[in-house]
Amino acid sequence: MLKKIGLSLATLFIGAVAAHAQQTLSVSINGVVTPCVPSDPCTVTTGTQIQINLFGLANSAVVVNRTHFLPGGGETTDTVDLGITASNGFYQFNGTYGCDQSVVGSWTEQWTVGGVATNPATLEIIVTTNPEVCG
Repeated sequence: MLKKIGLSLATLFIGAVAAHAQQTLSVSINGVVTPCVPSDPCTVTTGTQIQINLFGLANSAVVVNRTHFLPGGGETTDTVDLGITASNGFYQFNGTYGCDQSVVGSWTEQWTVGGVATNPATLEIIVTTNPEVCG
């Protein structure tokens, strides 16, 4: 009987650790949750608001590795350290795509929390110019 209880407790503990290691990410474009994954990329214009909510490891670094595919050809890559998750593992990024032409093009981003990939692992966002906003 004790062995069975011990095994059950160990299984529960391992399950709790595995669940805690899951890094989740959601994207809202102008307040609407959308997948923004390579199979269903988001297309936005300059002036669009974006919010990214992450939940993962507590007190851990939030990092995004980005590749920007430029409209005229070529690409740039960089890594951005965005901050640290809260003690409950939550992190929120808010922003608006500006009128600078350097944001226009296709972006592929890999987000991590504490070095662990988020789910989804890759975001794809296509940014075009909105002449009404950036006249």
